[in-house]
Amino acid sequence: MLDFQQKRKLRSRLYNRWTLIVLGLFVILAIHSAWNVYQKQRESSALLRVAQEQATELQNRQDELQAKIADMQTPEGQEAEIRAKFNVAKPDESVAVVLASDVLDVSTSTPTVSFWQKIVKFFSF
Repeated sequence: MLDFQQKRKLRSRLYNRWTLIVLGLFVILAIHSAWNVYQKQRESSALLRVAQEQATELQNRQDELQAKIADMQTPEGQEAEIRAKFNVAKPDESVAVVLASDVLDVSTSTPTVSFWQKIVKFFSF
């Protein structure tokens, strides 16, 4: 009989309105905390992906620069770089500078315009 009364007392305390409200608040707090941790994990994984992409780009850039440095160690590479940066030539060579022409080819003959083209041109804006 004592066990029955103790179980009844325990149930009345557990199923009390205030006890359920406090337990509900703890559950809501736990869910909110878990959601925050989930959001931070997603943000961290996105930042990690961006950092890995940047590291890959930097590694590729380093490889390109190492290849350029290796090329610059040879006399041909040094000569090519000097010729690219400065407008120089060897003593037995000559330099030809080609300038782009901005003048359009103008023909001296005038194109023939038909009678109908003159009428269309007259009425068009």
